[in-house]
Amino acid sequence: MELEHVDEPMQFIYYMKATVVQVKPGGLLPELPTQAQQFNPLRINTVPTASKTVLQAALNEQVTMHDGPFYDTYTGTSDGDVITGGTWVDHLYGGAGNDTLIGNGINTVLVGGTGVDTLTAGDQLRSGVKYVFTSLADSYADAQGSHSDLIIDFRPYDVLDLNALGLERIGNGHNGDLAVSYDAARDITYVRSLDKDADGRFFEVRLAGDFQGQLSTANFVLRHDGTVGNDTLDYSFSTKRYVLNGLDGDDTLTAGKRESLLDGGAGADHMIGNIAGVGIETYLYHQISDSYVNDALGVSSVDLISNFNLFTGDVLDVSALGFTGLGDGYNDTLNYTYDKTVGHMVVQSFEEDAQGNRFKVYIDQYYRNGNIPIQDADGFIFAGGSNEADQTLTGKPTWDTLYTSRDGGILIGGGAGDLLRGNTGVDTFRYLDSSDSVHGAADLIKDFDVIQDKIDVAALGYTGLGNGHNGTLKLIYDTNLHRTYLKDYDLNAEGQRFEIGFEGGYTRTFTADNLVVASSVSATEHVPDAPIELVGVAPSDINAA
Repeated sequence: MELEHVDEPMQFIYYMKATVVQVKPGGLLPELPTQAQQFNPLRINTVPTASKTVLQAALNEQVTMHDGPFYDTYTGTSDGDVITGGTWVDHLYGGAGNDTLIGNGINTVLVGGTGVDTLTAGDQLRSGVKYVFTSLADSYADAQGSHSDLIIDFRPYDVLDLNALGLERIGNGHNGDLAVSYDAARDITYVRSLDKDADGRFFEVRLAGDFQGQLSTANFVLRHDGTVGNDTLDYSFSTKRYVLNGLDGDDTLTAGKRESLLDGGAGADHMIGNIAGVGIETYLYHQISDSYVNDALGVSSVDLISNFNLFTGDVLDVSALGFTGLGDGYNDTLNYTYDKTVGHMVVQSFEEDAQGNRFKVYIDQYYRNGNIPIQDADGFIFAGGSNEADQTLTGKPTWDTLYTSRDGGILIGGGAGDLLRGNTGVDTFRYLDSSDSVHGAADLIKDFDVIQDKIDVAALGYTGLGNGHNGTLKLIYDTNLHRTYLKDYDLNAEGQRFEIGFEGGYTRTFTADNLVVASSVSATEHVPDAPIELVGVAPSDINAA
């Protein structure tokens, strides 16, 4: 199989799964936060090791940091920075200047940027480090000498991502191949492309040590381009990292077992994440016409993404389209919801471009049960590095386990008796359809805080607490299960009764203030006509709270 090369040098570097804060004048790397350590299995028993020297302390406000749900991101300045990561997954971006990046974590990504950088992954928990180069200016040599980065501790299982440069294999140094030479006096291995650009520059990176005969395609991110027709690119059994580019046509792209970037291009593509391995997939969009509908013309060319796993870091990169976050689908936001009619999550904009097209993608989620407190917006890379939105997390119609973050959020279970857990922030448990939680398959809500949390049933038309009829919900306590229930005794169109369960006794504390209802009529008007009902056989639990 002939591997094609990248034509646009800045096109295929898309590994952000979280927001990078804009660089501000001033300082060092903040110490790693502990947020989400209690939830993320990658962080269990890990202690942040990022520390401030006297010099670094004086540089506060310069290097910026964002703690994402899957990794922390550190971004340098235009000067020479020293950035030291912590002991879990980190992405370190040096920017301009002669930087020193020290990873220390597992699966670290180091992007030196321009300048002569020194890159090291450290020795703590390191595995499979990726060194990314986005342009020839990042690391090169010319007639004046070497201006290349130095990787101090490259190991046989580490990866050079040169995909943006069209470089991906060892050879004679020409036509996309890389030449390897060793300088014994300096104990340096040079990895070079000997093809020069118009300015006489050629790519070069230096590896400390002797790597002659040790590098192979396993140490590079590879690429496979399709054709203008309908292609099937199936890498489901591959253990190498690939960029799969479908180009035109209705393509089927299947990711490998490691990190993959899938770019369907034009046409109604089917892009499939790999569930057999530990791969993380990035789904890349360049323009609205990559996946769209035109309502006026009745045209639909919509991609379907299968096996999308938000809980392991899968992401849609829509930054090139100008979308800035999730919302109502207007003002550069994307609407994100489950559509029971089509049976998929639907991501769409309701604003049309000059051709009358609007962006739309279908997503089939996989493994929606995770103990990491993330939100729907964490599944996107937005323009400007923003993922600001309502803190929503949306489940699928089958069983889910969903958590909010410490900052609180909105949980939308979606059906099949979900387990929903609040946190220390203000949490809202939202219901959009009466079948989302029904008798016999009711959601169970844990850690509900009556001081601040809400049950949002406005979309269902409920007006408040009452006797469970005529648009009201009845509060019931089960003494056997030690659970409290909100029940509707009127059947919906499917012959089901809406019902929500709470772990614990809330009969003395749950009030109308904990409900978001459909009208402005005070829910407390119903309470005198609706005494609390107790079921079970343990009267001693009547006052449980």
